[in-house]
Amino acid sequence: MAGKSPILSYKTGTPEWRRRLERRLLFRMLGIILGMSALVFVSVYAISTALDVPSRISVDRRFIDLNSGDIRSEEVFLGIVVSSSVQQNGFSRDVRRFGLNALPANWQELSAISSGTNRRLTFACTGADEDCRSVMNLVAARHSDDSELRKIIVKYMSLLKAGNVTKMQAELQSDEDQTRQQFGLENQEPGL
Repeated sequence: MAGKSPILSYKTGTPEWRRRLERRLLFRMLGIILGMSALVFVSVYAISTALDVPSRISVDRRFIDLNSGDIRSEEVFLGIVVSSSVQQNGFSRDVRRFGLNALPANWQELSAISSGTNRRLTFACTGADEDCRSVMNLVAARHSDDSELRKIIVKYMSLLKAGNVTKMQAELQSDEDQTRQQFGLENQEPGL
């Protein structure tokens, strides 16, 4: 028995032995906690990559108001909106000028871009902001007066309010083709 060390319990051990045991247990617990955290992080990253979900750490989101054509941009960090701004465009200014925006805002998401992965998600109204810009290009190409401008804005505003972006794009393409033929702009690129 002389060469063997006696089995010590926490109560019977020396203060030095207790401190070493406490330190060892603390480091083991920290290792377990860090290992579990890393496992959760890797699992979430693998699942989000497999499902093509953007990182939610920092996301830039864009919305369109279907009742006016205004564009809202948001920067979201860890699920909290850190900045938000609303921009008017030529389309939404004319909608206001003609008094066509009597309804409260109806924001629909256009896109979300994850800063961490640079992935872009698109939604049902994606492209509506470019369509509003194209409507104003169409009006400029036709040299429209206010009565014709009002008719065009009312037509596209009704499609936008309905959220029917696909039909809006088809109508816009048809009107652009008609304008090209009517004003001799056949050689001009699409988008007038």
